[in-house]
Formats: sequence, C-alpha cells, structure tokens
Amino acid sequence: MIRAPWLFLILAIWPLAAWGQESGHKSFPLPNPQASGKAGEKTPPSWTSFSAEGRYEFAVDTEVFHSPPSAVRIQGLSDTGRACVGVNSGELAPVKSYRLDFWYRSSRECALRGFARFTDAKKPEPGGAGFVTHFFAVRSAPGQWQECSTGFNLTTEQLKEHPSVRVSINLYGDPGGTVWFDDLSLSQAPRSPLEEDTVKLKDLRLNTSLVADGKPAAVIALPPDARYDAIAERIQAKLKDCAGVTLPIRRDLKPPDALKETHVVALGNLATSPFVETLYRHYYTYLDLHYPGRGGHVLQSVHNPYGA
Repeated sequence: MIRAPWLFLILAIWPLAAWGQESGHKSFPLPNPQASGKAGEKTPPSWTSFSAEGRYEFAVDTEVFHSPPSAVRIQGLSDTGRACVGVNSGELAPVKSYRLDFWYRSSRECALRGFARFTDAKKPEPGGAGFVTHFFAVRSAPGQWQECSTGFNLTTEQLKEHPSVRVSINLYGDPGGTVWFDDLSLSQAPRSPLEEDTVKLKDLRLNTSLVADGKPAAVIALPPDARYDAIAERIQAKLKDCAGVTLPIRRDLKPPDALKETHVVALGNLATSPFVETLYRHYYTYLDLHYPGRGGHVLQSVHNPYGA
C-alpha cells in the first residue's frame, strides 16, 4: 500500500473578500456555436467532421439537444477508431488565458477527449500542426447533459511571436456509443490570483493563536476516512499538554466558509482531503501525491487565504 504524503496546514482567518474576477474579459466569436442545423445534415453549418479506423455516423439531431434547434451527434458503430467534430475561429488577437465551455451528452458512461489547437493566422505552420495544442478530457454519465469548463494559457513568448491567431476546437466521440455536443463558447479566462496586481499588502502575522482565553481558537480538519485519525489525535493530545485545551476535530469543514470563524489545522493533500483540494485548486498549496513524495510530509502555514 502506498502511504500518501500528508499536509499540516495552519490557516489564519481575517475578513474574507469574494474571489475576484477580471472585469470586461472578452468573449471570442465561434461560427455557429449552438450547432444549429437541419435534420438530415451530416454536420451543422461551419462544423467539420473526421473519423479514422472505425465506423461512425455524424448527424444534426433536432430531437436531442441542449438548446434548440439542434445538437451535433456522433454515433460509434464498431467500438474502434476515433472520430471528432470541430469548429474553427476566425482571426483573433491572442490573450494569455482562455476558457472553453461546452455541453455534452452520451448514451453510456465513457471518457471523452478533445483539444484546442492554436495556429498563427498570418503564418500558418506547415500541415496545420499549430504552434501549441491543449488537450482535455471529461467523464460522461449516460442520458444527461453535462457542462465542461476547461482552460488553457499561452506563454509570454507565444503572445509575442504570434500577434494574430486562430483556434481550432475538436471534440471526440465514443467509439462504441453515441455522443452529442452543443453550445460552445470561447472566452478570456479570469486571471489567476497570482497574476493580480498588488493593491494592498496583507498584514504580516508571525503568530497564529490555536488557543485563546482558555478556549479553542482552531479546529483540526480531517478527510471523511480515518487515514489521519491517529495523527490528529497526537496533535490534539500535544496541544492539550501545552495549553490545557482540546481542539475539536471535524470532517465536514469547507473553505472558505470555515475560515470565517476559526483557524484550521488541516491534514491531507490534493488526493486525500477535500479541504486541502479546494486550497490546491485556488493556488494556495501545491501538495499532491508527487510533492513532497511517497512517505514524505511537510508543515506549511497559509496566512489569510482568499484575501482580507
């Protein structure tokens, strides 16, 4: 059995601000993003199709769609090969961060893949390979529409080298089932908090109180299973020996709400703790199964996540 690394976080709390988003970010036009077409057509106007090493049927579906009048459908008939549908943007002025949204549906549980390929609008690369391709994948549950939101970035060097770009979006079907796609959108993604301009410095706190006035000032946050219970009990016992107060242990805490009321000692990492996973997704920690490594551990202090 692999012993996952664990994380001990002391999270200080002060008044929280909403997670800010960059105002006025662009929405990039795509041709026929609603997959509007007529029954009997192979693909909606402005959409392309491709298949290899298998039997597939493409069709505009006017009976199953996320929004009227239609969706595009790929039906796999041989359980082999690959097939996709796609749209190509017009000429765009590039930005650093992109967000792609689309709706999908499948006849059975499956994994679906896709990619967004960037090409130079003025100097296309030979063979249409593009200068960078971003891949993504989603899981699909049968018989229901689901939304995918994924993002990708261009580097500073790519922005300088390619002042005008085109984006090709391709969505793959299921070789042994039926998949529908509808309602695509491509927009400028909000900037990461790490890229935001500094407008106010945080108050530097060198100490975080775990006990105050003879009462607990922190909570020990554990994942739903019992993998860290013994560690939590040792921490709890040591703090009681030092301060004479027992910190409560909770399994249901969620940031940022929990941080409005108390400091948190969180055990776990991206793969083992929903609490730490939320911090990971928001760039506050990078603890996962690769760092600090098998059997390793690290003590990290995170001050005032989400801003004051």
